[in-house]
Amino acid sequence: MKPGDLIAYDKENQHYTKKIVNPEVYSSWMSSKLIFDKTELKEVLDILKDTYGLKIKIDDPKLMNMTISGSAPTKNVDLLIGALSEILDLKFIKTGNTLMITSK
Repeated sequence: MKPGDLIAYDKENQHYTKKIVNPEVYSSWMSSKLIFDKTELKEVLDILKDTYGLKIKIDDPKLMNMTISGSAPTKNVDLLIGALSEILDLKFIKTGNTLMITSK
């Protein structure tokens, strides 16, 4: 492997894939920000789930394929959720530790 190489395992299909990525995207958490580079909403929601312990509910599975590029601060989850909502033009409703995502 070389810098920028990423190996991902698809548990469902029991398959490995190799792709070239921007390493800054994967290390940006160390500087209290997230960097997205054509990142699918599915991956963004996994980050929210893993980082903030949120339970995610989404009304339309097709939304998971939406992509986002840019950066956002991670210190304030409510600010992050608000920014994602505006950028993706979706409704993010946080109640306790549950995050519901719907089309506007």
